[in-house]
Amino acid sequence: MAVFHDGVLREDDVSAARLARYSEIVLPGCSSLTAVQVKALVDYADDGGRLVVVGEIGGPGADDITNHENTVSVKNLERGASIDELRLAPPQVTLTTLPHGAVNLQHPADDVVTLHIVNYDYDVEAGITPSALDVRVEVALPSAPTRAALYAPGQATPLELEITASESGETSVVIPSIGTYVIVEFRR
Repeated sequence: MAVFHDGVLREDDVSAARLARYSEIVLPGCSSLTAVQVKALVDYADDGGRLVVVGEIGGPGADDITNHENTVSVKNLERGASIDELRLAPPQVTLTTLPHGAVNLQHPADDVVTLHIVNYDYDVEAGITPSALDVRVEVALPSAPTRAALYAPGQATPLELEITASESGETSVVIPSIGTYVIVEFRR
């Protein structure tokens, strides 16, 4: 996830090079982009990046985003369109056996990608979040990792995970158990 700065309270430092690690960028309600942000997004799309505009988009030159061949736009998702219809590419992360979860990828260093997974499968009657077992994770990464380590609350040392390549070329690991939260660290 990238958050753009306003260019006033904090320097507007976005660039196509910084956005290049993302295969797709969703722009929800970006009605006041700066000229620097518009240029970075157009350059990113020119380099093959995909943009999904949800709602209104504005700012100096914003029409260059809207009219770009690598942009898909929808005015309002609540009027029958689904985000899946807008996808220009398959999801970057897929999980099995985790019915209610959320993921977030971070790229804190050139040779590291971390995958944060939250288990939202809370059982109201029992008052617990049951662990999801044997969760298969497939993730499309910029380069193939050589190591995957699992970090979980209360776990003293990381658990090394076996990495395999899925049929479609993504990196695949199986997480034995996800309580409420885990992090998988992929290293090149």
